[in-house]
Amino acid sequence: MKSILIPTDFSSTASNAANYAIGFAKQMRIDHIILYNTWQPISITDPMSTLVIAEIDAIRETSKAQLEKEAVRLQQIAPLHITIEPLSEMVLLEAGVAELCKKNDIAYIVMGITGGGALDETLIGSNTISISQSTTIPVVIVPKDCTYEYIAKAMFLSDFKDINTSVPQQQIKDFLDVAMPELEVVNFDPDFTREQVEPALEKFALHNILKAYHPQYKYSLRNDFEDAVNEFAENDNVQLIINVAKKRSWLSKILNPSYTNKLAFHTKVPLMVIHT
Repeated sequence: MKSILIPTDFSSTASNAANYAIGFAKQMRIDHIILYNTWQPISITDPMSTLVIAEIDAIRETSKAQLEKEAVRLQQIAPLHITIEPLSEMVLLEAGVAELCKKNDIAYIVMGITGGGALDETLIGSNTISISQSTTIPVVIVPKDCTYEYIAKAMFLSDFKDINTSVPQQQIKDFLDVAMPELEVVNFDPDFTREQVEPALEKFALHNILKAYHPQYKYSLRNDFEDAVNEFAENDNVQLIINVAKKRSWLSKILNPSYTNKLAFHTKVPLMVIHT
């Protein structure tokens, strides 16, 4: 049974993402949602201390109680055929998500995000960015206060490079086959190289993958990537942006944050991140 995983910390941003996930699940014809909270003891100084045990019990019960409350709230706004399963675990979030994805048929992970300051976005990041970087499951990143809109048009971002090895074809097709949105492919090319032979061949390779979905192609010469994406999305009435996050070295992630990370913090439209 395919499921959608919603990690939550019970913040307003997480609750808003959960609301979005209900509509997304309905369009994707997925009947099962796992609402997931992970927690750790605040401090452990003496593993034999009864105080530590009491603290663990209190945090566990708080997590379960908040999860149950949130699950009830979501069940009230969900269609009857969608079930909400609350799950609380004492584990680091990234490890917990990885294990859940191994044991369950998780089709999508839905998480919220709030734009932070420069330090947060370049060095510290967030749980949402960490999960989107570490999993091969598509992650739908929902901006704060963004409400679900039926996905009638999706925008796929492409650099027309290494198409045959960098585009996760099956995951993209799985989404498009069910959601059935109008598809727009946008290439950002500030150096105006798209008329050269190599980019033309890569575009042809991408079109072979997507031709069944009758994509429209658009181009931008702008360097301000995030602003340009948001402008395209708003002008073309796009409900979802799809971006393939290519693998990068640890050092390059710190020195030069990827377009995906920047866009995740600044997008005004939900962003689906798929890793190669």
